[in-house]
Amino acid sequence: MKGEGEGFGAFVTDNAENLIDTLVPFWCLTDSDGCILSFSSQFSSTIPALHIGSQIDNVFRVEHAGVMKALPDSNQPVELIVLEDVLSKNTFKCTKVQGSKGNIFLACALTSTDTQNRSGYELKKNENPLLDATATCSALVNATNERIEKEPSTPKDSKTRNLLQLQKEKMFYQRILSEMPVDIAVFDKQHKYLFVNKAGIKSKQLRELIIGLDDFEYAERLGRSTAKAEERRKKFEYVVNNVKDVGWVQEHISDDGLRKSVLRRMIPITNESGELDFVLGYGLDVTELRAKEEQIESMSRFPLENPHVVIRCGLDGEILFANNAAEQSSLISKETGDQGLGQDLKSMLESVDDKGTSLNKVLYVDSQVFSATAIKVVGQNYVNIYAVDITSSKREIEAREQELVKARENLVRLNKMLEKRAEKSEETLRVAESELIAGEKLAVLGRLAAGVAHEMNTPLGAINSSADNLSNIL
Repeated sequence: MKGEGEGFGAFVTDNAENLIDTLVPFWCLTDSDGCILSFSSQFSSTIPALHIGSQIDNVFRVEHAGVMKALPDSNQPVELIVLEDVLSKNTFKCTKVQGSKGNIFLACALTSTDTQNRSGYELKKNENPLLDATATCSALVNATNERIEKEPSTPKDSKTRNLLQLQKEKMFYQRILSEMPVDIAVFDKQHKYLFVNKAGIKSKQLRELIIGLDDFEYAERLGRSTAKAEERRKKFEYVVNNVKDVGWVQEHISDDGLRKSVLRRMIPITNESGELDFVLGYGLDVTELRAKEEQIESMSRFPLENPHVVIRCGLDGEILFANNAAEQSSLISKETGDQGLGQDLKSMLESVDDKGTSLNKVLYVDSQVFSATAIKVVGQNYVNIYAVDITSSKREIEAREQELVKARENLVRLNKMLEKRAEKSEETLRVAESELIAGEKLAVLGRLAAGVAHEMNTPLGAINSSADNLSNIL
């Protein structure tokens, strides 16, 4: 690779330990029995009880936190563990790599000094890119050590042997930096690139092109905007002038049109005299992390923005949290000037049990009506109260009830009217029925009289005819 000459070779040879300590401030190396073999200077200053030869379980309380997949290009399993300092109670999340000869490399990150909230250690791979990068680095260390051990023995001449050893170290650290998944760049004092790894620039041709150039010259060669170069130059000048590291988040649109967030950092690398030798720059893709943070921030605003009452209070009624809806409601007393739970909620707290059972109750406070639920969180000394203002709903229910009462009264009145009409109709029916019966009787009598007359007229007619005939004959 172009640029891998004396300048960068001297850098990786003389400042390798500083570089690793810069990327991984907390690391520790133990043998297979847990005996501490080496550790970083910052680890030592943070944990005074850390000594070479000590057993790691005498210094830390060790917890496993789930197994990760094997590292890329490595058959060595990687495991996440949690270390808690017995004395200071500092907590570290560590990437554990099983090395050759049974040695164990731990790349750690200080996470918390609070021992009450230690439930979030079920990490997933790539959740902490720096730890993953360190694990890759450690795997490369093991692979390189094995390669060196298998090579033929060096000549007895000490000078030749030292030169070969320096060359091996140079190749070894160059390989570490090249293969780390974090993009890394090394600059000289004039902001010229001495080295860029594969994660920084994927194209080998462009990696070779950028060596010896600064950001402005590189942008001009490719015909790109120099806006990013101006931003980086200001950061670089700050690091050089103050010999202090600086970090920032760079937002940009990737080639596939997606918004990317990269956490960038420039770190001064000094020699034993404290003079600046090189500047190390690295970047972590924190797009997913930023998205999670935004989601967490949005979720954290939910209780405040909730239109319903959300209150967390101590067992004595002291308010620990109240959202805007709670502060504007009559559930919180403001008589003494200091906000506190109203008497209705205080009396409700007396009935809450320690088993996490929800207590539901309807509260009438002033002109408001609330449907409230109180739950004591198991194992904690506080109670969560959720309440919904049902005043308007209750008024609607009361209005509906009044409408039902009026409808019921109208129904009773109509029933009475129908009953009267039914009675009148029955009387009319009885009269009509009587008249109908009388008419039927007269009709029957008429038909009977007609029949009798007919029966009498027939023989009388015959007799009359016969009498006429006899009178004519006589």
